[in-house]
Amino acid sequence: MRPAPALLRGLFVGALLMTLTLPAAAKPWKGMTPGKSTKAEVAKKFGKPTRELPNQGDCVTLASYQGDEAIAGARQSQFCFDANGKLLKIVVFPDTSLDRETVSEAFGDEYRKRLTDDFVVYWHYEKDGLVVFFDKEGKLVSAVQYIEPRAASGKKGGASGPADGE
Repeated sequence: MRPAPALLRGLFVGALLMTLTLPAAAKPWKGMTPGKSTKAEVAKKFGKPTRELPNQGDCVTLASYQGDEAIAGARQSQFCFDANGKLLKIVVFPDTSLDRETVSEAFGDEYRKRLTDDFVVYWHYEKDGLVVFFDKEGKLVSAVQYIEPRAASGKKGGASGPADGE
């Protein structure tokens, strides 16, 4: 016996409405997700960071992995935590050159093009919680920042320029 078309339509519309009201999830990097992962989870996955710095802007603690402790795919990565050890953002300084075309192919074209206070171009993928910073010429990626995505209420994750990746 086949379900009635009205019932199927109702189920489909209900499922669609549920997905529209669900909060957007941040894009994870290497299994770590801003707003969900913790300092303990980061340490368990990646080991002891190269450096831990207290009170770095909106980060109560900033854990940096570089040099011998660099995580694959990055020459440096930084994990920003709040006072409770919750991951607020991740900043990745890629170890390979990525151009605009590569970024578009990987993440799509639904971004807002913006400028930092220093007039450096960045693309903000608000729904995904992803910010891609380009070099001064605006051609190659200098850093990728993973943050909590913009919520339906207008509240957004804290996009800010990357700290020095050197």
